[in-house]
Amino acid sequence: MLNTENLVVRFGGVFALGGVDFAMTKGEVHCLVGPNGAGKSTFFKVVTGQIAPTSGRVSLGGSDITGEGSAQIVRRGIGIKMQTPQLFDDMTVEDTIWLGAYRGRGKAHARRRTAELLDELRLGEVARAEVGKLAHGLRQRVEIASVLAGDPELILLDEPAAGMSDADVDFLAALILRLRGQHSFLVVEHDMRFIRMIADRVTVFHNGKIFLEGRSDAVLSDQGVKDIYLGKGKAHA
Repeated sequence: MLNTENLVVRFGGVFALGGVDFAMTKGEVHCLVGPNGAGKSTFFKVVTGQIAPTSGRVSLGGSDITGEGSAQIVRRGIGIKMQTPQLFDDMTVEDTIWLGAYRGRGKAHARRRTAELLDELRLGEVARAEVGKLAHGLRQRVEIASVLAGDPELILLDEPAAGMSDADVDFLAALILRLRGQHSFLVVEHDMRFIRMIADRVTVFHNGKIFLEGRSDAVLSDQGVKDIYLGKGKAHA
């Protein structure tokens, strides 16, 4: 589904990514982890079209999307949720989801899909509330609903559990597990409890490269990975 080949990002003389080969398959939940400065966020920004790579290739379903902007990538069927909610605070929850569902599909579809998502994400009680007045966990939930409204094949999530209560994290994990198979998920995250709940595969970044990749239980129990997080490995600037 998503592949990168020898992906390099250089800022001046500093390599943020030093030649990353990555692949994920359809229907999986794949998490990217690593200490601060390891390269995972740079990788995510390249894949989501926020920055262009210095060299290398990004492909989606065999199509080259290298250097395309975020808007172009969304039109290809990728849903993107940044760490900070990208929402209009003065819009209602219902209208926000409706707008995501409407694009190119018509009003009847938008009404039906909005009703489904209000129910699935338990947002019915705040449907007419302004997004800007919601608590953080609910705002995150609204943005995820807005992304889902476009029925993307692949969903990219940047630290979706950040700042959430345990109850909100549990709800989000259960939602992703229900949707796995209908959608594929690529998730950048620090919350190890959340990762253990959702991940099929985990990729660990370190010094701008992939340190280890595999099934979540094996990767997260690896001593080398533990050493990196404890600061025993040399961190990438």
